Amino acid sequence: MSILDKKWNRDAFDYTKYQHDMYFYVKEYGHWIDNNLDDDELLKDMKSHLHRLCEEDDSWDEVLADYLGRDIHKREYGERGNFMLHHPCLISIVYPSTRWHIHETNLRYFSKVVFLRKAYLEKDVDAYLMMIERPYRIPEFIAWCLDERNKLSKKKYWEVIRWLWTDTENVYEHFNEWLALLLDFDAKEVRKMMDKEDKETFDSLPDEFTVYRGGEHEHMSWTLSKEKAEWFRDRYKGLRDCKLFEKRIKKDEVLAYINARSEEEIILRPSLDCFFDYFFLNDEVYSEA
Repeated sequence: MSILDKKWNRDAFDYTKYQHDMYFYVKEYGHWIDNNLDDDELLKDMKSHLHRLCEEDDSWDEVLADYLGRDIHKREYGERGNFMLHHPCLISIVYPSTRWHIHETNLRYFSKVVFLRKAYLEKDVDAYLMMIERPYRIPEFIAWCLDERNKLSKKKYWEVIRWLWTDTENVYEHFNEWLALLLDFDAKEVRKMMDKEDKETFDSLPDEFTVYRGGEHEHMSWTLSKEKAEWFRDRYKGLRDCKLFEKRIKKDEVLAYINARSEEEIILRPSLDCFFDYFFLNDEVYSEA
């Protein structure tokens, strides 16, 4: 069974993993927004808040909103020990510490929650995911799919998958989730994420051909272009030890061909080496923690 089938491993799936993400919050606690979804009223309230802030009204609180502050991740970066805010709704290179920045951050957060609730009620998965910061979109989409009230057509499902895959910078970050989203389907079904031009290119490929990859390890994302693979190899030069990988593959090993970013991308079914690298890297991370 696939994730499109609402019986898909629901009993075995650890849904609590996502309870602190925005989908759960908007679904379970967002009803307080429902009487305040008028865009004009929201804009008026936001202008009013900003006006009060500029007047330095002492009635303003000087802490982050409860949910934002409780589930936030403070990520340290730089030699000076600066912190950045990392949350499904907001990512900021500077952790809010000044009075004005705290209020501005709260305002952005609450406006996003309102629009997330509106997208949830209208069953608009595109609008919902666009409000979510990129690193959090995959678990949010899984939570969306597992909700009984949502029923995506296969066409819409693969349309969203195509966009999410193209937009993702690091498949490793949610590797298990990607396996659930893709590998519950056979290759013929997965190839529905290709658009018309992609399909024409894929159909024109020979039964066996060469693919390339620039990175630290072999993984699912490859390219027909050696030049593009060299670019990926060199983009973190001096920071990471990246290599140029090259291999011959058979066409039936391919899950999809995507050229949305002009990268001539070949998505391969993950190999055993890919699984080994993923779990080895995660063991390293956990052992250091």
